[in-house]
Amino acid sequence: MTLKEVKRRWKTASETGKLTKSMKQILKLWKKHEGKCHICGQLVPNPLLQTELLTSSNYPSRDHIIPKSKGGSYKQKNLLLAHRKCNVVRGNIDIYDIPTKLKHKTWEQLKEGI
Repeated sequence: MTLKEVKRRWKTASETGKLTKSMKQILKLWKKHEGKCHICGQLVPNPLLQTELLTSSNYPSRDHIIPKSKGGSYKQKNLLLAHRKCNVVRGNIDIYDIPTKLKHKTWEQLKEGI
C-alpha cells in the first residue's frame, strides 16, 4: 500500500469514524504503548490525529511478537506497536532473538538500515 493510500484511509476514518479492524488494533496498540515503537523507542505519529506527519517510514504498524511466518496470530496479545520501517528491518526474527544491536537503535540508524 502506498503512503498516499495509507494517509487517505486514515483521513477518511478520522472524518467518518469508520475504522477497520486493523485500524482499531493499531490505535489500541498506540494507546497501550503510549505511542512508542517497541523496536527503536521513538514516538509513532497518531494516525488519526497526526495524519500529516505520516511518512513511508514512520507510519504505525502491528508488529507480531511471534511472526506470522512462524505461526503467530493477529490476536492483540501477539501484537506490538512499531514504525513501518522498524517492522520491515526486523523482518521475521522472533522478538526474543532481536540482536541487542538492533534493539533501541535511533530512528536515523534504522532508516539507514543499520
